[in-house]
Amino acid sequence: MSIYTPKNIDHAIEIANIISDNARDCVRLHAAFGAHFNNDMAITQNNAYMLKGKPSLNADAMAGVVRRSGLCGYMVITSWDHEHCTYECTRTDEPEGIKHVFTYTMQMANAQGLTRNRNWQQMPMQMLRARCLTLMLRATYPDAVSGIYSPDELADNMDISDDERTQISADSLGEEVRPVSRQPQQRPAPRQESRPPMPQQPNEHNAIESIPPKPFRGAPANKTPTPLDVAKRILEAATSDEPNADGVVEPFAWEDMLDQRECMERVERVSGWIDVQTYITGLWHKMHRKPGNHNEHTLSQVRALVNELGYSNCLLG
Repeated sequence: MSIYTPKNIDHAIEIANIISDNARDCVRLHAAFGAHFNNDMAITQNNAYMLKGKPSLNADAMAGVVRRSGLCGYMVITSWDHEHCTYECTRTDEPEGIKHVFTYTMQMANAQGLTRNRNWQQMPMQMLRARCLTLMLRATYPDAVSGIYSPDELADNMDISDDERTQISADSLGEEVRPVSRQPQQRPAPRQESRPPMPQQPNEHNAIESIPPKPFRGAPANKTPTPLDVAKRILEAATSDEPNADGVVEPFAWEDMLDQRECMERVERVSGWIDVQTYITGLWHKMHRKPGNHNEHTLSQVRALVNELGYSNCLLG
């Protein structure tokens, strides 16, 4: 419980007046989504939006709701570029081996009339990721997020200005938008010989994927570990026992070797910081659900590393 957890409706109104310029919407958002954030009004306010009287929750916050519900085995981006995004996920209450795969493409967005909006022109990869993520969450985990929509989904179908729609989408995705030049058009420069476009690397992650956890922000590039390095460090903590009497660290073998092998294989697929969060959720679930897959040392080691990174919301159970 924090100072922003209201004790009653009067207390909620008092907090809303402190943290929001629109206390009424703040209270309504808390009523709609507060239960997903331990009833903390400030955290709810940071993740929820009221658009023309309709409450919404940003895509990553929806993913957090699903992770904390215990229904998610893992969710991970398997392919992503300027034309499509593909997510893969599992449910913990389904037989192992069942995977759900969802792809959202620019062609699908175009068919829905979305690509004429400036947010899709300036942030195509971010919009594809958000749309694929919410599609997957509602289809696979309806018992956790049924009926919840993201601000960008609502904005794309509202009669509002393109500038307002773009800003709403950018805010909900944690992005910045480029201002549109309003200066008169100048005479076009002489046409130059065109060059073939540079080949695009598969799984190109930018913007959201490039933002490291807080402990590494501002550090020199040569001192910042890669997402893969961090994920492997967490896996090592989950599979290393306490030092013995001679100070030698012994490996800790999980009781379910299939679980351990799957985590060791999946770590190699980590390529961005969002993948790290997803990997932590899947690893923790496989550790925590079976007593033989952990001991107090491995749990405390993983918990300490994850808290240090600021990813404690990924820990289930």
